[in-house]
Amino acid sequence: MHEFEDAARALSRALGVRFTALVVVLPDDALSEPLGIPGRGRRPSVVIIPRSRLVGLLRDGLPGMDRGSFEKVFELRSRLQDGIRFVTD
Repeated sequence: MHEFEDAARALSRALGVRFTALVVVLPDDALSEPLGIPGRGRRPSVVIIPRSRLVGLLRDGLPGMDRGSFEKVFELRSRLQDGIRFVTD
């Protein structure tokens, strides 16, 4: 989990984006209920969810977290799309 947080922190710095939560998606049979680990200080919260709940999370967001304006969401989306590259072997 620490490696995941470190990688997210490095990506956040590189893109100039602040992550409010890190989401870990597991197979449905690996987790019956979502699990949240609150952030400490400036660290983002970690949310572990079963795959079947991913669509709802993406659609509705996390309870209690501000979603921001549509303009801000699209600006962040563009910044993420421009900065993230997937590499396969």
